[in-house]
Amino acid sequence: LTMSTITLLTTSSSMKCVWLLIITLVWLSVDAAEETHKERIQRVLLNLDLPILMAPCEDHADCENYNVMAAHGQYCIKFGVNQCTFKKDGNTWCADDDGECISGRCFISQCKFPHNLQY
Repeated sequence: LTMSTITLLTTSSSMKCVWLLIITLVWLSVDAAEETHKERIQRVLLNLDLPILMAPCEDHADCENYNVMAAHGQYCIKFGVNQCTFKKDGNTWCADDDGECISGRCFISQCKFPHNLQY
């Protein structure tokens, strides 16, 4: 085999891979197009762990067990929601508000892992 023949075979093989990849991506996009916008939203919402909204509130002190550092402790979701929900555990997003974390510490928008939990 000459060097030009090897180069031709390699190029041909690479092109086959590229075309196979393009065909696969087109097939996947056509398959995904069958899902409606409403179905896509429902699928995304199923994968979210949305908070359970409870009593109305204006501050954390308005919620049951607001001072308890445990999973059954509650905090007030503000920002127009103004309802109580359960506190968050470690490594969960928080809005720089220490009251919403079980540990009582929200650092750089993440709840710190709790220590000395109350039961």
